[in-house]
Amino acid sequence: MHVTAQDKGTGKSTDITITSSTNLSEEEIDKAVKDAEKFAEEDKKRKEKVDNKNKLDGMIFSVEQTIKDSGDKLDENDKAALQSAVDAAKKDLESDDDDKIKAAYDTLMNSVQPIFAKLYQANGGQPGPDAGGAGAGDGDTEFHQ
Repeated sequence: MHVTAQDKGTGKSTDITITSSTNLSEEEIDKAVKDAEKFAEEDKKRKEKVDNKNKLDGMIFSVEQTIKDSGDKLDENDKAALQSAVDAAKKDLESDDDDKIKAAYDTLMNSVQPIFAKLYQANGGQPGPDAGGAGAGDGDTEFHQ
């Protein structure tokens, strides 16, 4: 394939030719395709694990940010409960066990929702339709499982 690029401002142009550089046989290509198909499920599981880690990490960050931003509005028991939940989630995040990571996310969510709902109500908000009421309504942040 031959490609030409021209800078309209200066009028200069550059040419490039792209050629196939593979020396693979049909047999080698077929093997590569079969290997890709064979490892597709493993790749899917690996991607899911990374997504779950990112989801938990994001939730940890959000909770820590809330503690920092609303620390003076939280009573000491709630602050301690949030910090404890974050510390436990961080420990599970370091594991390479996807089931542990998913469970840690659920545990963290269940720990923070009532406290966030209380914080939201204390700031004049009304709980939203979800059971925890955390952050629902008026365009505020929502946390869902």
